[in-house]
Amino acid sequence: MNHSNEAIIFTTQKNTGIILLNNPGKLNVVNDQMIMPLIHQLQYWAGDEKIHNIIIHSAGDKAFCAGGDVAKMALQIKAGIDFAREFLYPEYQMNCLIHEYKKPIIPLMAGIVMGGGVGVGGHCSHRVAFANTKIAMPECAIGFVPDVGGSYLLKNAPNFWGFLMGLTSDTISGTDAIYAGFADYYADNMDKNDIIKAVVDNGLTGLDRLPLAKKTTQNPEIDRIAPLFNQSDFRVIMDNLAKDKSETARHYWGKMEKNSHLAKAITLRHLHDIKNDTIRQTITKEYRLAHKLAHSNEFYEGVRALLLDKDKNPQWSKDFTNIDAYFAPLAEEIVFL
Repeated sequence: MNHSNEAIIFTTQKNTGIILLNNPGKLNVVNDQMIMPLIHQLQYWAGDEKIHNIIIHSAGDKAFCAGGDVAKMALQIKAGIDFAREFLYPEYQMNCLIHEYKKPIIPLMAGIVMGGGVGVGGHCSHRVAFANTKIAMPECAIGFVPDVGGSYLLKNAPNFWGFLMGLTSDTISGTDAIYAGFADYYADNMDKNDIIKAVVDNGLTGLDRLPLAKKTTQNPEIDRIAPLFNQSDFRVIMDNLAKDKSETARHYWGKMEKNSHLAKAITLRHLHDIKNDTIRQTITKEYRLAHKLAHSNEFYEGVRALLLDKDKNPQWSKDFTNIDAYFAPLAEEIVFL
């Protein structure tokens, strides 16, 4: 059975199922054409004894997957359509399926891997980063919260790197992605097709030519700064960055200052709240926050400024201290358990 369409193509070679994200003109963003076909194909391959491994790669050189189609979501919600439920619920189901999949999945995460792209690649079992890999959870920059199970990866990153990534929306490199727990192998500048051939011909041993994760950062200055993000109030973090006076601290202060204060406050509380949660518990809480923020003016304003009008001048809400309502259960609660 094959669930391919123009946006996502499924093929097999020997004992390997191969998934091609095929929308390079839009940087392979996750859209509603991809999600259900990917779920159905993974479910089919899970029961196919001939398929031993699965590879996910992307068309084009710029991006593995640059996120979800948040512009479409914002416009649909503005028009009165509950696209958040229609899009986010199946997307989060897909994230859980990938995270818990019993067969090895090998994403070749070359180029940009952001937001929804982390939801596709970051939960796989054998994640490959490259010299041009740029990984980020940039949701606070559009008045949103890290989702797609991304906050699960953020909260598990060492030394509060995940808190730094989530609150600043900054990117990390392929080598630092390994240290931060977003990747397992580093392919440098290897051709993706060579890796695919190696896995098709040799199974998982085809990855043996790639260096395994080194659990040491290539950027010790970030490692020094990241513990400053272990606070319960983002304003304290920004004050501490200002006091540090280093170039790195100034950089992260500037990144935080540009982001939505409301989104930063919610994200920081959420990352502390999920400290001991499983992936499904985390995604249940993400959905609660994401559904409410998706219907907020803050989200639309962030998407407008960065993706629609592109004036890069969002007018953020100044009310960010009373956020309890965002954490309350939805009227129609959805639990990913």
